[in-house]
Amino acid sequence: MIFADRRGIRVSAMWMLTAPQSYGTALAAILIATFLRHSVGAELGFTHPFIVYCPIIVALALWTKLAVALFATAFSAFSAEFFFLESAHSFGGGNPWDIVGLLTFLAVGMAISGIGDQFRRRTHRLQEFEKAIEGVQEMILVLDRDYRYLIANRTFLKYTGRKPEDVLGRTVSHVMGADFFQRVLKPKLDECFKGTPVQFEFHNNYANRGERDILVSYFPIAGAGGVDRITVILQDVTEQRRMEAALRRREQEYRQFVARSSEGIFREELSEPVSIDLPEEELIEKIRRSSYVTECNDVMARMYGYESGEAFVGKRLGDMLVPEDPENLALIRAFIRGGFQVLEKLSNEVDSQGNRKVFRNSMTGIVEDGKLVRTWGIQSDVTDQVRAEESRIGAEQALRASEVHFRELVEQASDGIFIADAQGRYSDVNSAGAEMLGYTREEVMVLSIADDVVSQDVVRIEQETRRLAEGGTIRSEWMFRRKDGSQFPGEVAARQLSDGRLQAILRDVTDRKMAEEEMRRSEERFRVALKDSPITVFNQDRELRFTWVYNSHFVSAEEMIGKTDADIFGTKKAARLTHLKQSVLHNAVPVREEFTLAFEGKNHTFDLTLEPLFDAEGGVVGITGAAVDIAQLRDMADRLIEAKETLTREKSFLQGEIQKELGFEEIVGQSSSLREALKKASIVAPTDSTVLLLGETGTGKELVARSLHALSRRREKNFVKLNCAAVPAGLLESELFGHERGAFTGAVSQKVGRIELAHKGTLFLDEIGELPLELQPKLLRVLQDREFERLGGVQTLHVDVRIIAATNRNLQQEAAEKKFREDLFYRLNVFPVYLPALRERPGDIPVLVEHFVEKHGAKMGRHIDIIPTETMDILENWSWPGNIRELENMIERMVIMTKGRVLAAPPAELKEERPPDNSLTEMEREHIIRVLRETNGVLSGASGAANRLGLKRTTLQSMLKRFNIQAHEFRRGSSGAYGA
Repeated sequence: MIFADRRGIRVSAMWMLTAPQSYGTALAAILIATFLRHSVGAELGFTHPFIVYCPIIVALALWTKLAVALFATAFSAFSAEFFFLESAHSFGGGNPWDIVGLLTFLAVGMAISGIGDQFRRRTHRLQEFEKAIEGVQEMILVLDRDYRYLIANRTFLKYTGRKPEDVLGRTVSHVMGADFFQRVLKPKLDECFKGTPVQFEFHNNYANRGERDILVSYFPIAGAGGVDRITVILQDVTEQRRMEAALRRREQEYRQFVARSSEGIFREELSEPVSIDLPEEELIEKIRRSSYVTECNDVMARMYGYESGEAFVGKRLGDMLVPEDPENLALIRAFIRGGFQVLEKLSNEVDSQGNRKVFRNSMTGIVEDGKLVRTWGIQSDVTDQVRAEESRIGAEQALRASEVHFRELVEQASDGIFIADAQGRYSDVNSAGAEMLGYTREEVMVLSIADDVVSQDVVRIEQETRRLAEGGTIRSEWMFRRKDGSQFPGEVAARQLSDGRLQAILRDVTDRKMAEEEMRRSEERFRVALKDSPITVFNQDRELRFTWVYNSHFVSAEEMIGKTDADIFGTKKAARLTHLKQSVLHNAVPVREEFTLAFEGKNHTFDLTLEPLFDAEGGVVGITGAAVDIAQLRDMADRLIEAKETLTREKSFLQGEIQKELGFEEIVGQSSSLREALKKASIVAPTDSTVLLLGETGTGKELVARSLHALSRRREKNFVKLNCAAVPAGLLESELFGHERGAFTGAVSQKVGRIELAHKGTLFLDEIGELPLELQPKLLRVLQDREFERLGGVQTLHVDVRIIAATNRNLQQEAAEKKFREDLFYRLNVFPVYLPALRERPGDIPVLVEHFVEKHGAKMGRHIDIIPTETMDILENWSWPGNIRELENMIERMVIMTKGRVLAAPPAELKEERPPDNSLTEMEREHIIRVLRETNGVLSGASGAANRLGLKRTTLQSMLKRFNIQAHEFRRGSSGAYGA
């Protein structure tokens, strides 16, 4: 068959230009094949059909790179047919099978070409991707739909300590473990195969690295039929998480530092950022009017007459400045002109009570994008110091107003005052300083610091200059050289000024050194004074080796020098003594303690006093101590203490007998209803059963809960409290169960919930009736199965926790009204304990009053030992709707109002006429309720309410109906906010 035209020749030429090697190979092969075909045909007398050569041509097409060679091969075959056959431009002279061969060749070749080309491109892309990720720092994997590893880069293999054959071609469950795969990885992978990128963290133990935190990112890779592969990026974030934890600890330490600071620390936010390019006067006004306190410590708030930092938040410091005061305006101007930073500037202000005060301020402003957004500051109250200084030097303000007057003040100083540049060259000095060095002022001006100190101290100059650059005033001692060559010791107080210059005050301490020498000479007189006394004095260095001992009662001083207590008395006996001395070295805080030491078979008791020894720069270099043998005094003191404890026990025996037996020492009262409640609590305390505390607010439910924990086997573990009414409903689930990182907006890190914190301990859920209905099933699961999941988490956590709940609501009624889950109510109501209201135990009021008077009197430093009878009557007759909490607050107010030893009278509201509940009818109703509670709601029988009231059962039922009293509400475990 013959087929060729000029267009075919042009196409073939284009293929030859784009793929000459493929085309050339194909052309040569087909020419040879065609020549053989016609040669064989000449010998046999006929030409074989073209279809016989189709397999050869397809094979050549595959060998010569598929698509390009396919067309080159086709053209070559047609060209060969054209040149070797005589009927060059006709279809009629060829074999009909040639047409079949041509069509078959084209169809098969093109199909194989397309499939092969696609497979080659895909393989090429995978190979290129694999080469690209080999040098990447992150661990990168590629998985297919069967969860098999297609690619694992070198970083992953090195990190996990595996070889390629251990990973490639294997499934994730085989490499990572079947349980871990099914529980953690498979749900995430399935989600990613749906086309969604996934990111999560897990904690894993690697044999070669230990416990590590891994951040995993899954990215879907789309194929012809959807997502068929997943790229996995693994990052070790262990150190990052540790740094985040360390950052949280640092933040907590900073907040503790701020809370304990003796100075006021505050932060102001501007309601609207202010451009720093505004004119100065406009900028001053905007700063004063738009700055609000957003954070401060209690010290700062008390400076302005507020009780706490929370009460001070939201106030404007600008409103408290004395208006138009020049010093206040100077403070703000200095703040602006100093690049929004000012150090130790005074301000005149007014506190919340109208008192005038003077504060020393150091502030720094935060500027972002050319706008002032917030201010940090430290403030101290120097009112007393300023007032004292003003009264002592009446003309000081006038002296400061003029540079001339200031120079006169400096010239009058007895200490040398020097100003030097950053290189140490003097730029100013007063007369006293020049005289100390033996120069005139003019001669000093051409000198530097290195010219005035002895050669041994010159090497210190560079180091001290660096320390001054860090800020603050530094005190140090130097040896100076005068003009005549003589030397003298000097104490220097130096600091770096805001312009970079150095200011120093020099004091000649020759007299002090002579006094110290005199003190050393007087040591012998000191030794004589201590001779034969029971006092031993000593010094020890930082390694606690004795450097000086006098009047030792154990071994001679010569034998103790250079030794430690462990060397002399033995490591075990000296352990506590060594610990005390090390605490003085580390904390730089004196210690006084009685100490008993066994030596040579005899116990010696000492009154031991230890103080730190400091060097000239304030560093601790050792300790000094004194030990007085007080064995006999100690014996007498022990007997006195024992006698005092005996008297105390006898005094409180009758009052605390019940509480001590039951283990509720902190609960005050002797009424039968309280004793009954505490008796029930003491029975259930040693168990792990769930307890439901019932009673009105202020009856001491939390105190009983803590006592139940203290009396249980879990007392060494955590007691965790959560008030369900105090936490917003949206945050309660996170607070109770915890959450995972990214569980909701703002969840930047994992949080452990209260249930998890109380593991092996006790969880107290106050106001359990406020728990939202949607959270109640999760709490029920914790009670039943001891397991839960964090918010946003998939891992089931198991917990061993005892739950104590408290409420002042009628849970059974709310369960009937579908406001509270009935199954949860029964799980909580395993062992209900009702705490009686204070009006139900009036006999306990005198005991409670005496307890609270003593407690708050001691706290306020007042001795109150007389409580008038009329005061006690008023307190006993009040209904106390707030119960014990209300009583304690009332007693605290009365203690504050007390001037002498007699407790002040109650406020007027307690003296007012009581509401109608004092009527006979109401008294009857209250009496019936009290009896019902004492009898657990039982009406008939020998111990029933009817028998105790002296009534028939039917009569009592009629009275209950008339007073609208439901007897079943007073049965234990049934209902009622106040009884069950």
